[in-house]
Amino acid sequence: GRNSAENVYWSNPPAGNYVVKLHYYGRRSDSSGLCTVVISRQGMQPQFYRVNMTQVGKYQDITVLTL
Repeated sequence: GRNSAENVYWSNPPAGNYVVKLHYYGRRSDSSGLCTVVISRQGMQPQFYRVNMTQVGKYQDITVLTL
């Protein structure tokens, strides 16, 4: 929805590769599918990804994080 945010915090993730994905769950008629994903990792600059989700129900791969 408009100006909504979801946050995920993980203090001690196991080492490995992690795929960051968006799921376009639903749409209100007055909102667009434009999303901003911000990935913040300790000691690093935040990474920003702008994605236009156009199809309800679709998953979109954003990036792979290697920890």
